Amino acid sequence: MVIGLVLFGWALLAAAESRQEPVVVSQPDVIVRTVVVQPEMVTPFADSLIDWDEQERQSDCLWTFMQDSELELSLEMVWAAGEVADALGGACYLIGEDDE
Repeated sequence: MVIGLVLFGWALLAAAESRQEPVVVSQPDVIVRTVVVQPEMVTPFADSLIDWDEQERQSDCLWTFMQDSELELSLEMVWAAGEVADALGGACYLIGEDDE
């Protein structure tokens, strides 16, 4: 009897599947165009406005400040410490490297 019920269930399933219309999936042709950009040619004017050596020095000072203050090294904390340091005169000023 169990075998008969299993066969009857399979027959119902096969009948239901045969009544469904086949699904047609069409995929349009996609054209991808790429542009090669030379990294040194991207922002020459904007890059000339930034003192990269000072930026690197401030980053090193911020690292030292965070290590000395035993701050958590997470993106949020680094961002917040950088904003506070910039508002107070820079990270090097906070650790005493810019004392005059």
